[in-house]
Amino acid sequence: MMRYARFASVVSLLSLAVVVWGQATTATISGVVVDAAGAVVVGAHVRVKNVETGVEKVAETTSAGRYTVSGLVPGTYEVSVEAPGFKTALQWVKLAVGDHVTLDVRLEVGEVVERVTISGEAARVELERATLSGLIDDKQIRELPLNARSYVHLSFLHTGSDGVHPR
Repeated sequence: MMRYARFASVVSLLSLAVVVWGQATTATISGVVVDAAGAVVVGAHVRVKNVETGVEKVAETTSAGRYTVSGLVPGTYEVSVEAPGFKTALQWVKLAVGDHVTLDVRLEVGEVVERVTISGEAARVELERATLSGLIDDKQIRELPLNARSYVHLSFLHTGSDGVHPR
């Protein structure tokens, strides 16, 4: 009986480790840098700076003009892209846990001291996996028309729920 209890606790710990391993706590920004004619820009410097903490990560575009910056904690980021002979492009993006944002940048020819600031939200396109997800803020939770405010009912706040209530 004692062996069974020990075996069951080991199996429980291992299954918990698998669940924790699969949960992403960071986000990723990737994209392609091109010039005004649509040709890729090789060797452009991409700087991703967390606005709240000041922490920066830097990447350089590949021979295909692609870049990837991963391991980003949730927050608001300033993304600047620089290349010799082009104006610096600035863009802001807000990241949540598990986001993979595709941020393609078009550089304009100009002096190095000129900056192009792009304001607005980056289009979020999920290319990595076929899942539907979203964030529910505290205001939505407080305004739920539920007596018990069950977490199961939170799934009905997003597009794609079938409207069938769990039993």
